Amino acid sequence: MKKGYLEFDLLFLFVYVTLNLQFAMAKHPHHHRVQNKDCYRCPPGYGVERICSRFHDTECGACAPDHYSSHLSAWRPCYPCSRCGAGLYVAHKCTAARDTICDSCHTYRGPHNEDFYERCVKPLLESAANSTNSVHSQSSQAKGQ
Repeated sequence: MKKGYLEFDLLFLFVYVTLNLQFAMAKHPHHHRVQNKDCYRCPPGYGVERICSRFHDTECGACAPDHYSSHLSAWRPCYPCSRCGAGLYVAHKCTAARDTICDSCHTYRGPHNEDFYERCVKPLLESAANSTNSVHSQSSQAKGQ
C-alpha cells in the first residue's frame, strides 16, 4: 500500500467517525443542546411545554395546582404531587417547586398541623372511644343477666 493512500484512508476514517459521533449525540434525548444551541431551562415551579429544537427555544409554563417541578430542566414537565399513604401524614404541602413531604404517624411528637390531627390523632381517639363504648356495653350486659 502506498503512503498517500494510508494517509487518505486515515483522514477519511477520522471524518467518518467524527460525523457519526455528532449525529449519534444529537439523537439522544438526554442531551440538551440542539446543534450547538444552548436551550433555556425552565426554573423550579415551571415545566416544559415545548422542548427546544433547532427552530425554537424551550417553552415553559407554570405548574398547575397539585403539580410541581423542583429542578431546572429543558425537557421535564411538571409532575403530579405525591399523596401520603396509610399511616403517614403531610408534613409539608406540595408547592409548585417542591413535592409533598410525608412523615410517619409514629413519630415521637407530630407537628401542629391539621393533617397530623386528621390522619394520626383522630383515628386513635375514635379507636379509644369505640373500645371504651365496647367495654361499657359488655359490662352493662353482664349486669343485666
